[in-house]
Amino acid sequence: MLDYYRGKYEKKKFDSVSSSSILQRSFHYSGYQVGYLAYGFVIINYAIFIICLIFKILFIHPLLIKIVLKILAPLFILFALKHIIVYCLTKYFFLRIIRSHRNLRQNIEHQQKNNQQQDIYNERQDQAIYVDSSASSTSSTDDDYYDESHLFTLENRHAYFLFVYFNFFFDCFLGIISCILRLLKSSIALALYMPRLDYSIFGRSLEGIDNGYTAYTSYIYVEAMHTHPILITFTQIIYMNILDKRRRDKQFLLIDEKQIIEQNKRKSIRFRWFLLITLMNNLSLISTRRYHRKMIINNQKINHRTSSDSSLSNRTITIDMCQ
Repeated sequence: MLDYYRGKYEKKKFDSVSSSSILQRSFHYSGYQVGYLAYGFVIINYAIFIICLIFKILFIHPLLIKIVLKILAPLFILFALKHIIVYCLTKYFFLRIIRSHRNLRQNIEHQQKNNQQQDIYNERQDQAIYVDSSASSTSSTDDDYYDESHLFTLENRHAYFLFVYFNFFFDCFLGIISCILRLLKSSIALALYMPRLDYSIFGRSLEGIDNGYTAYTSYIYVEAMHTHPILITFTQIIYMNILDKRRRDKQFLLIDEKQIIEQNKRKSIRFRWFLLITLMNNLSLISTRRYHRKMIINNQKINHRTSSDSSLSNRTITIDMCQ
């Protein structure tokens, strides 16, 4: 909820969904929460019961254990040996950690201080070393992790590429063990995380299929939008200003009519001055005024009348000439 208050959520996910569908999904949150907890508890109990039953059958019938071990033991031994070999080669043969610029700079400073303090007692030297180590320890653990693990170089590149080539064939044949382990892990995670709505069991790209997860995110989104502290304080301030304005209006109604008339005159005069200043600064707005339009219409009417009068006078003159 706090992350939603801070705006730390995927806005694209909610922008692609209509507001009606978000509100519709939020209706199911409370029911899904209870249902997922109950049915998840039942599923976990049944899964534990089935696992215990399988182990019981294996212990009762030791021949089954021998058959299973004959099939799976060699594969698991090869799989474990391959991983041990890969770990040892990457740790001691292919990988070389580069010390960061921060550590190199600290070492240079240590050397300079040690060269300057050759004639000082050992106690002072120990104190200086202790101070430097304490200063260097103020760095965060994230920086140390970055310095020790992310900055590395690859040694023996030809041997590395040869090992990758041969490891390709081992992984093709031993991939069945990885598939079995993946299925076991996913089934265990599915059973354990079934009661939780805040965790999608389908992965990042298929979260929209999980109805429980979408109900949870929609409910949290709606709840955050309607209980946001900054939004509530902002609307409360606006509402208080509206109430103050209404109280002032009621107080103005209790004032005498003369004061009301004077206030209206002042408002009208102030408004006209503001209107004059805006029209002087923006001459293009004069044509949009109603008075200006009326003047144009009156001028058009006058011009039309004058043109009609002139035409009538010309006709009378021609008639007289004809007589």
